[in-house]
Formats: sequence, C-alpha cells, structure tokens
Amino acid sequence: MVESNPIDLEKALFTAVESHDLEAAEALLSDDGRTALELTGRCFAHAITHGNTEMALLLGRAGCCLNVLDEPAVVALLESGEAGMRGLVGFLQRYRYCKAQRTYYLSVVQAPASVEPVRALLAQGAGLTTHDQAELLSLSIRQDNVELARCLVEGGAQLIEDIHDAVPDDLLGKAGVRNAHSPWVEQLSPQSGKETILFVLEQVGDAPCPVRAAWFKLYFRDPLFADKLALIAPHSNAALCEDTAALLETLARAGHARAIESVLTWDGLDVDACAPALAAAQDAGHIQIAAALLERMHTCTFRIEPLSF
Repeated sequence: MVESNPIDLEKALFTAVESHDLEAAEALLSDDGRTALELTGRCFAHAITHGNTEMALLLGRAGCCLNVLDEPAVVALLESGEAGMRGLVGFLQRYRYCKAQRTYYLSVVQAPASVEPVRALLAQGAGLTTHDQAELLSLSIRQDNVELARCLVEGGAQLIEDIHDAVPDDLLGKAGVRNAHSPWVEQLSPQSGKETILFVLEQVGDAPCPVRAAWFKLYFRDPLFADKLALIAPHSNAALCEDTAALLETLARAGHARAIESVLTWDGLDVDACAPALAAAQDAGHIQIAAALLERMHTCTFRIEPLSF
C-alpha cells in the first residue's frame, strides 16, 4: 500500500530515485501517491542532475515540478488562503529536513549530467513548462553552460520576451536596445565566457548589439576582456555603443585589428574618440592599427565645443 503521508511519501520517493529503483518510484507515483505528494522538486532535480534519464522521464510524465509554485498542493494552499501571512515560507519550512527550495533550476544548470535528461524531457514534452525552459535557458547562459543552453534552444526553449527583470544590472541600458524581436541581445555581456558570447551572438543573428559603458569599469581586470569585446564590437554600431573611445582604446591596446576596422566603419566617429586608441596602438607597437586609425581620423569630424560667455 502506498504511504499517504506527504512527508513520508516524499522521503520514500527520494530513496527510490536515489537508488534508481524505477519500479518503486512508479508505485509511489500512482494516482493516490501523486495526489498526496506535496513536494516533488527535490526528487525530480536529483534524477536530472544525476543523468538518470529514465527516472527523469517517469517523474516528468507524473507531473513532478522543478518550481514549487507549480505543485498542485501549493497552488491549492495559496488559493485557499489557509497558508496565512507566511504563505510559501511556511510550506517550505515544513520540508526543512531536505532543505526544500522554491526552484531547482540552479542545481540542474550546474550539473554536467543534466543535458541528456533535459533533452529527453523536451523531446517528450514532459516535466518542463514553458516558464521552466525559459528560466533554465537564461540561467544556463549566465552560468556559462553552453551545452545545456544549446540543448534547450534545440528543444524549443525561448527566452522570456521581457527579460529585463531577470538579468544583471550591467545588462540594462537605453530603451532603444530593447529589441522585442531579439531578447538575446540583453544576455550579451563580457561577464560571460567567450564560448557563451559566441553562442549568444549566433542566436542574435543580424540584430545590433549594445556595448555598455559600465563594462569598462566592471570587467577591465578580466585578462580576456579585450578578446570578448573583439567578438561583440563587430555586431554593434555607433548608436548602441555608449563609450566608443574606451572600446577603440581597449581593442587597439590588445591588437584586435579586425574588430578595430569594423568599428572604424561606423558613422559619426570624431577625432576625440580615436585619439586615445591611436596612442595605445603606438605604445603597443601595433603599426597596422595605428595606420588605420590615422587614416580614419583624417575623415573624422572635429567635435565643436559650444562657446561660453
């Protein structure tokens, strides 16, 4: 007979998942058992993060959840008002023995073994809601898990259109950058690894990308900072670059000739934006870059300063 106490049932299910006992897990997830279960995220996440695809599919098809707010018991509790002021906190406190979390997305993203179970779940349309997929995708990018991010995209996952509330402050900027057709541009940052930046640029396609002024204060100590900027710069433009002078100087000092050439094609460059880069290129001995900058400076417009009386 299936144990009907929710806490004992969750413990029994976790034991079955941990020991890869599909038969026991299936029995516990019978109609009566699944109805009595209140928390399934710990079990579901364990199966995914340990690469147990068969178990993950069994749990996914049974309606197990990575987000506790999707649990039928939690939905009913919050709708009834019986949870009182403590709401979800009180529910999670009931499961403090297993350190219950509101979501289990981070553990999934951080585990290398998660890829195949997630791929199988996406293929069968089981266990992962549209919101789950979007959160996992966004988090995979921020955690530099390109393999899982690619798996999610290939499985149909999409970023949330209004992604601004889910990204770090340094990725927020001018309203003009908010391209409803490409929320991927909001995920682009030198904070990511080079492989992640290349993956994001693949998804961005032809959409122009921002270069934030804050990047030069936040990430300049990163030894790969200039290399990352060299990947991003050719996909930007003058309207979306908040500090062209700093961009050119950083690229020039590191010797990124192709990226420099791309930036020099932008309209509206002035001598003041190119001058620091020229000095940096000359100091570093990058003759080709210095020559390109000098040639562009001859066609630059001089900045006209207003007279003061």
